[in-house]
Amino acid sequence: MLMWAAAAILAGTVTSWAVTVIGGESSGSSSTVLSEADVRAALATQTATPVPVPTPRVTATATATVAPTPTPTPTPVTTPTHHPTTPPPTRVTTPPAAPAPAAVVRFWDVTGGHISATCTGSTLQVYATPSDGWSVHVKTEGSTTAEVELRSGEQENTVYVACAAGVPTQSTHDTTAGDD
Repeated sequence: MLMWAAAAILAGTVTSWAVTVIGGESSGSSSTVLSEADVRAALATQTATPVPVPTPRVTATATATVAPTPTPTPTPVTTPTHHPTTPPPTRVTTPPAAPAPAAVVRFWDVTGGHISATCTGSTLQVYATPSDGWSVHVKTEGSTTAEVELRSGEQENTVYVACAAGVPTQSTHDTTAGDD
């Protein structure tokens, strides 16, 4: 236990000394902040102190002579000349790509459910949700038209969906048993 106490006191003393040295209190420097004018005046009175350059030692050991590395000779840069008979090079520009067509969405509540259609240009996507007690079947006919069949018992509703000039359109054929 006594060893721990001694170690703690020693560590505290060393830490306090390190803070004092790093903080500059033991070096005799003042803790006041100098103004810009004071700094300039102090710098003006300072002279450059030469930095000692170590001199190489001469030893009596045998050394190998290394041939100096040759300095590469710079190659002259020539600029291409333009011959009057040759037309100047032209810049090839690529026309900007056409923007992608915007998606147009339509929703319809129909007998037997709900249909949504999206046209992106002439490409059609159809989603159908049947009402309670109804079933749904979607038949696509290519990428531009679809047929949605909604059924409940004897009742059937057929909705034809297409993209017309990028806009979803629909037409309905509602039939009930015995209507034929």
